[in-house]
Amino acid sequence: MNFVLVGILCGLSVVRSEEVRGVDPKLIDRYTPDADGFFHCLNDSSIRIPFNRVNDDYCDCPDGSDEPGTSACANGRFYCRNIGFKGNYIPSAWVDDGICDYDLCCDGSEEKSGKCENRCQEYNRKYEQERKRNNMMVDKGLKVKRKIIEASRKKRKLLKEQVSMLIEEQTKVQSKLHTLQEQSKKMNTENRKAVDEAFMGYEEKLKSISEKADIQDKKVNELKTRLFNLEQALETMVKEYNHNFNDPAVKRAAKIFQDYAANQEILKEEEIRDPDTLNGEFQSLEKVFAESKVSVAELQRQSTQSLSVRRAGWNKRFKATIVNMVDSFLGVQSKKSVQDTTEMDMETVEKEVDEAEKRAEELKSTLEQKQKELGKVYGPEDILRSKDDCIEKKLGDYVYRMCFIGEFVQKDRNSRGVRVGSYESAEYDDEQQQLVIKYGGGEKCWNGPKRSAEVRASCGDKDEILLVSEPEKCSYIFEMRSPMACAENQKY
Repeated sequence: MNFVLVGILCGLSVVRSEEVRGVDPKLIDRYTPDADGFFHCLNDSSIRIPFNRVNDDYCDCPDGSDEPGTSACANGRFYCRNIGFKGNYIPSAWVDDGICDYDLCCDGSEEKSGKCENRCQEYNRKYEQERKRNNMMVDKGLKVKRKIIEASRKKRKLLKEQVSMLIEEQTKVQSKLHTLQEQSKKMNTENRKAVDEAFMGYEEKLKSISEKADIQDKKVNELKTRLFNLEQALETMVKEYNHNFNDPAVKRAAKIFQDYAANQEILKEEEIRDPDTLNGEFQSLEKVFAESKVSVAELQRQSTQSLSVRRAGWNKRFKATIVNMVDSFLGVQSKKSVQDTTEMDMETVEKEVDEAEKRAEELKSTLEQKQKELGKVYGPEDILRSKDDCIEKKLGDYVYRMCFIGEFVQKDRNSRGVRVGSYESAEYDDEQQQLVIKYGGGEKCWNGPKRSAEVRASCGDKDEILLVSEPEKCSYIFEMRSPMACAENQKY
């Protein structure tokens, strides 16, 4: 008899627990009375109440778990099963308030029976449509995103290959440049040595000629002085001798001088021929210069001119002429011309050195540019690296032009542009499921900071700016859709 009663009581308990209103099926076991017929509060099992006080419209448990189906507890929760759709919790305060809360409780179970019809099938149909639309959009966005990531990956790979090739070429060019510079240095040393050896003896010869010229100058000056004194003496004699003296020798001398003075001005420098030995020295020098392959035409012109001056007369400018010739031939012209005999190859080497130096500078500049680009951060998976395109959107009185990894510009009705900022960074906000792109360093606002922008992109099958706000002066927040923000966990 007792066994029968226990069985009946257990059956009644099961029925009673299954009928507890507002309980999540996952927690139904917790709403079964214990052996003594008590209910234990969910958050504190040490607190227990008789099971018949569950849903009695009086709050006994601190967590409100004893009143899931009434509005007695301010912190209580009512579970709408929404059979045919998906269950939801609503605040217990909404229970039996006379309002059908279909958005969360489509089965109408939060109100007394018959008050709210069950619309879960309708909501489920709309939900399925939205789910399919969302998942289709996410799939489409992910497909585009994968292409963008692949393009960025290829771009980065190509950039790394270019950097490697540039480094390799730079190493080769530097090695070649070093070799050419050493070759040039060696050839310069050899050329200087050859020139010095070629002209070593002739500088001494010209010095000797210059010294001989000094001696000849002195002799000429002595002769000129003696001639001048003689002229003065004869002139005095002509003026002062006594014609009453009938001295035939004196008369004859005076007559000769008078004839000389009548037909000539005061005696000028008379052409004095070079001594044979000195003339031979100059001829020998001409031959050496010719053999040294001095520019023939220039040498002949200069040599002929210089020698004709020497042979024309030994005057006071002769020494300077000799010195000028030494400077001209040995100091500049001659050594340069002798170098010309070996500088054909030297010119080629120097040209190659110049070309190598120029190429080395070009490589350095290009390599620095590529390495700088390679080091830039373009968001998760380097996704923005290949996004070198721009989009535009008219919002209010302005048109906004957003170049993803470039500049963000605001244009007014007259197409006057103001730079909002340049690309700085990109990161993914896991909590909001958004890609956040930041732009900074824009044009300075009047009496304010520099402009900046934060773009918050949600998943979409194409890039599109949706709206803009300005929570702080000249600091903009843009909402947009983009495939780059799509993720698998956004599907449901």
